[in-house]
Amino acid sequence: MAPSTRTTNKSSSKKGRQLSPEAQQDSLRSAKFWFNDGDIILQAEGGTRYRVHQSLLSMNSAFFRDMFDTIGSSGPLEEEEMDGCALVKMQDPAKDWDTVLGTIYTPLKVHPDLEFLDVDVLLIMLRLGRKYQFDDLHENALHRLRKELPGDLLKFDQAFQPRLQQIFEGDRDDHCTCPKMACNPISLAKLINFALTWDVEDVLPVAYYMGLVNFTLDHILEEVKVGGETISLAQEAKKALIRGQEELLPAIFGHIYPWIARGEAYHTVPVSLCKAQDECAKAREAIGNDFLRDIQDAGRDYMVHALAKSPAIPESDDAHLGLCMLCMQHLLTHYEDARESIFDALPDMFGL
Repeated sequence: MAPSTRTTNKSSSKKGRQLSPEAQQDSLRSAKFWFNDGDIILQAEGGTRYRVHQSLLSMNSAFFRDMFDTIGSSGPLEEEEMDGCALVKMQDPAKDWDTVLGTIYTPLKVHPDLEFLDVDVLLIMLRLGRKYQFDDLHENALHRLRKELPGDLLKFDQAFQPRLQQIFEGDRDDHCTCPKMACNPISLAKLINFALTWDVEDVLPVAYYMGLVNFTLDHILEEVKVGGETISLAQEAKKALIRGQEELLPAIFGHIYPWIARGEAYHTVPVSLCKAQDECAKAREAIGNDFLRDIQDAGRDYMVHALAKSPAIPESDDAHLGLCMLCMQHLLTHYEDARESIFDALPDMFGL
């Protein structure tokens, strides 16, 4: 349009801003996924259109492969013609199709295995991957979800020990910037709600445990609010978290610090071969007393005692809290056995 068409007349100006039918059509085209040699047009909810390739959609999706075999027949999807291509109206927003088509056309930029993957992008991959039978996408996204919330203790340690140790040492940061989705309350709440809605139950034990570590009571009972974003946990999740909190504290006493809950007969150190029985017994009591202070002073942070590696035991050889080396090694073994017992019991603790 030539610059001379600009005018101060209000009615003329308003008319000048009206788009021609062709321009209106162009405004609906996706800036990323409109290929002149495409042979199918997908229209997202809201009107954004994607001119893409039937062959690529068929290669990646059994849903589209079957649909293209019968295109033109009556079905749940409305078919029209545009630019010589069938136009298929989809019931998903443009951001969803931007993501899914990105995994097909630009997989190096949009893929479930990318380290810094936004939780909303992952959930789109999971939802549409399953809904439209993008089987490879769905499988890869599920693998990423299970990587974020691993059901194996070794993988759990690889993912979350830095976070647990950070909290254990009193350096909590509610706005953790690490790439782990479960360390961000908003992202974790979304993962929990998704897992409940789509029956991905195997990720829930770790998701709920990390919820007890990262959520406040207000997060659980009311809403999770972080950085201007708000989300409410599903009612089923709230019940599971409250139940788990009640179950986990006795488990910490019973497995990690049994001498506190059940008396001297259940002490882990000193061991029978210890040559400093009195000193190691005092050190054991000091460790237990530190935990009791944590419960009083640290609020929800005591939950890290359940699965943090070797809580209260410094790594350096010259600082083992008054324990002899023999007793320290025995206590470390006890902690590992106790952590495994608690980890394996998480599903029952949360009522799964």
